[in-house]
Parts: sequence; structure tokens; C-alpha cells
Amino acid sequence: MSIKIKRTWIKELIPTLLFFFAFTSNSWAQKELRVVYFSSEPPAIVPYRAFDPDSYAVINYIFDKLIGFDYEGNPRPWLAVSWKRIDPLTTEFKLRQGVKFHNGDELTAEDVKFTIETHLNPEIKSPTRGILSSIKEVQVIDKYTFRIITHFPDGMLIYRLHMFSDVLPSKLIKQIGYDEFAKNPVGTGPFKFHSIEKGKRIILVKNENYWQSGWPKYDKLIFELIPEKDWANALLEGRVDVVFNLLGKDAIRLGKFPEIKLMRKLVHISYQVTLANRGPLEDVEVRKALNYAVNRAKLLRVGDAGFGKINPSLGKFGELGSAANELQPYPYDPKKAQEILSKKGYTKEKPLKLTALVSDLAATVFSAIKQDLAAVGVIVEDKVVPRSEWALKIPIAKMTKGKPDFNGDMAASMVDNPIKDAAFHYFIFLHSQGPFSIMSDPEYDKKLEWAIATVDEKEHESRLKEVDKMIYENAYMIFTYQRELVIGMRKNIVIKGIVINGHMDNVLWDAEILK
Repeated sequence: MSIKIKRTWIKELIPTLLFFFAFTSNSWAQKELRVVYFSSEPPAIVPYRAFDPDSYAVINYIFDKLIGFDYEGNPRPWLAVSWKRIDPLTTEFKLRQGVKFHNGDELTAEDVKFTIETHLNPEIKSPTRGILSSIKEVQVIDKYTFRIITHFPDGMLIYRLHMFSDVLPSKLIKQIGYDEFAKNPVGTGPFKFHSIEKGKRIILVKNENYWQSGWPKYDKLIFELIPEKDWANALLEGRVDVVFNLLGKDAIRLGKFPEIKLMRKLVHISYQVTLANRGPLEDVEVRKALNYAVNRAKLLRVGDAGFGKINPSLGKFGELGSAANELQPYPYDPKKAQEILSKKGYTKEKPLKLTALVSDLAATVFSAIKQDLAAVGVIVEDKVVPRSEWALKIPIAKMTKGKPDFNGDMAASMVDNPIKDAAFHYFIFLHSQGPFSIMSDPEYDKKLEWAIATVDEKEHESRLKEVDKMIYENAYMIFTYQRELVIGMRKNIVIKGIVINGHMDNVLWDAEILK
């Protein structure tokens, strides 16, 4: 009788035990980090189809680049363990040995050669082709050694290779093709691509065999797709663990709650308002009038509750080649703006009418700019779209079709500089071939190309400062301010620091989730 009772008791207990072990396995072994960084799906999750912050936020966790950065933007070994300049046009690199792609293939110099040739191949139409166009060829010396030969002495090369050298698996892509690979990308990064839940989230899972021991420290990285206006509440309600790029007003509100932690740092992010130098904006005096009309101190309060620093030109404080410390911002002088516009035939009764395409992340700041311009007789008809759509219409379209899907006067977005070298922004925003550029000035193009064409870093920096001063004097943009990046997180999340470039980079690679 006792034996029968004991067996019955054990039989009834088995489902409970199975449920307990399943529950504890999921809750203790599986750690998920839920982050919000964009409000809709990024344009791409493979590097040869992307040139925007949203796409690279995902790409940087699936793939590894040749050159890493520390938190202050200084180059450090990553997939390339060392490099040396052979001559002004040739740089030799040594690859890290024993690194495996997610499918088990070993990383070799052939993969690096294939990757760069992919970006440079005009048939691929890679948006990154322009930023890597200084490269003439890649020579494989042996399995782990390669040389990059440039068309001219390129002082920006190492910085280019920080962001835009995510290495592709050559054997796999040759086998299945670029289109198929784009559906299920494979890199050497700390996370593997798992899935996209359309309109909801992107899920990455831990690479158990990552070459950096101990990374990552959690099992899933989930990018939640949430409208920007709901980010702060999503964090407060526990629907996400980290919000990257909190607006200042949201940071002030969330800072009052003990369950939320904030991190801040002045980074290389600004609200960029580019201008088309045609029609009425071909006149430099009109462009200057737009700058006199804008109250930048108000922009800083409205956009980020004072978390930031006014920029006199395109260069940011702390960037290599910025003249920010040598220039004074255009003063807020609406009277002067009106005087200039009046001389050009524009008044409140006969206003200057412009059109603008605005990323949702820049909408608040641009709304304030729009009000200031209206006060001096400049009426702007703007269209606000998600940043991913903005990227498709301007940089992605320009790099794949040769011109943007936008023919207006102004383009506004919040963009970071992932590589610290100011030449990156000087190129992408204002050079006629720059993916974000809606202007064309041959004299500016020549000046920038001259600034880049030296491998002496001090000379490179000095020349770039001249470019920044040219940008300032010609008022090629409406200048705004440099942001303090604010990251909001739940109190059980540990993040070691913020990279000065304002990009996600390795910010979440070594993040920890406490119990």
C-alpha cells in the first residue's frame, strides 16, 4: 500500500518538476536585453546595403570591423591586430587568427579583400562605395596578411575602416548570393541574426563562440520598434531595458524615478540641417540670413533641455579637424536676417518659400527652426518621416540611384559621426558625392579633397579646420548644436561607458544584466 502511494505521489509530481525546471531554465539562463534605438525597421541589416545609423546599430552587433575604437574614439586593434604604413599609398594589416564566422568558416585575408571589393563594385550599388572610394585595391599577402593600396595618400583611411569594414564571409556569399545573404546575414560579431518580427522587433542571439572571451554577457539582444514619442514610457513601464538617444525633456522626467538610471556625454551628434545651394539658396547672403534668424539657445532648450553645446559650424567639439574652438556661432539677430532678406525681395507679405524633408528624431528641433524662420518671412513646408524612411529617400537613394528621392531645399536629421574624423561629416553632408548632401559646390569639393590627401595627421587636422571655416563662411547649412547623448536604462542594467562618436558601437556589447 505504501509503495503504491509513493509511486502515485512521484507520478503526480513529475509535471510540476518539469514546469519548474523549464521555468528556471528560461528565467535564469536566458537573459534578454531589450533596447529601443529606432522607430521602424532600418533600411538594411547588411553593410553593403546600408549607410545610416539605424542599420549600423544592428549591423555592428552581427559583424566585426577591422579597426576598433575606445570610448574616446582612438583606434585600437579589432579584427586587425596591427597595421603599418609601407609608403604613402600602402598600409599593411595583420588579421587576428582563429576567428570564425557564425557558420563556422574561418576569417581570412581573402574575406577582407572580398568585402572591400564588394563595396567598390558599382554593380552592387553599395551605399558605402563613396566613403571607401579612396581604396584602389586590396592585396592578399598570406592567409592573415593583406595590404590596402589607395589612390592618394589618405589621412582618413584608418578612421574609415573603423565603421565601414564589417567583414563578410566570402565563401558563403559566393555560394548563396548577396540577396539571399541579406535575408539571413552571417558575420563574426558577438550576436547572430535570429529573426525580424515585421513592425515589432529585430532579434539577435548570443554568439557562443565569439573570439572575445566573456562577451556578450547576455543571451538575446532585441531591438524593439516603438514610435519615438513612446520611448520614455516604454522604459518606465519596463517594456524595454535601454533607450539610446533620450530627448532632454524625457531625461529630466525619467531622472526622478529610482528604477531608472541615466548616462550622459557630449558626443559627436548634431541636428544637421543641410541646404540645397540652388534657387534662392544659391545666394550665400540668403543662407547667412537663415542662420541669423535661428535662436540656437532656444533650440538647445527645446530639443534637449539644455543637454548640449552650440556649434558654430559643422565640426563638433572633440572631432579631429573641427574648428569649433576657433569660431563664434552666428548670433541670433532676426533684425539682420530681415534686412538681408528684404534686400533680396523677401518680406512677410512676400515670403521666401522653402520645402524640407525632416527625420522624426529631428522634428522637435526643426519645428523650432521653422518658427524662427517664419518670424523673418521664410515659410517652410516640411514633411516629417521616420529616420529609416528619411535614409531611404536621401543617402540610400543617392548611393544606389545616383540622386536622392527628394528635390527640396532643406533636409534635417539627427546624425552621429561614427569615426571621429570630421572629414566624414564634411564629405557626407556637403561634398557633391556625399550621400547626405543636397548641394554641389566644385570649390568646396576641391578643398575637402585637398584636406584629406595627406597622411600626416597634424597636417590633415590643420587642413580640415580650413574646410570647417569655409563651411562657416559660406553658411552651407543651418548650424545647430552638439548633443549630450543621454542613455536611459533600468536600474539592473550596467553599461560601462558611451563612445564619443555617439554610436552604439560596443556600448551594449559588454553590457550586463543584473538579477
